[in-house]
Amino acid sequence: MLNNQERELKVLLTREQYEKLMNSYDFNSPVLQKNTYYDSANEELKNKKIGLRIRMIGNQNILTVKKPKDSITKYEYEFPISDESISIENLHPSERDHLESIIHVDQPVYPTVVFETVRYNLQTQDATISLDQTDFDGHRDYELEYEYLEDHDGISKLNEFLKPIGIQYEKNGPSKLARAFQYKNQDKENL
Repeated sequence: MLNNQERELKVLLTREQYEKLMNSYDFNSPVLQKNTYYDSANEELKNKKIGLRIRMIGNQNILTVKKPKDSITKYEYEFPISDESISIENLHPSERDHLESIIHVDQPVYPTVVFETVRYNLQTQDATISLDQTDFDGHRDYELEYEYLEDHDGISKLNEFLKPIGIQYEKNGPSKLARAFQYKNQDKENL
């Protein structure tokens, strides 16, 4: 992350591509993440293109706000929250004040989507490369995220990394939050 900015490249993968990358590189042990995203009833945050989530990793809870800067960069604000504050409603007053200083919503927020990701990381000098398997209430998909640690030609480095599976980075795929809503809407249409 670069000064509260997250610059990352995202590539959606097939299961076969995911497995080939997993077997081609020495990723760290898996980490399970439970992600709960929040919004107001009128989707105020979605309309502002802001993501608000609580991520649970083991016994650690992290509140994150993401706001777009450009097509591959977001402003990202993260801060740990107490175990008792695993929902926005239960935030400690100082945590709530910090959140409200970053985003301003007129209505209360509530959980909109929840999903789990198994993440494998690989550290390079320039980036953290994450290989993710995400389960969205009956749907599973695979993704590679290339998060810049410093300014460099990440697209060239990512394309070199992707050579074993024969694909090239073209543009960022949809975020996990966008995919969660896509799957949710597909399920509604199939009822």
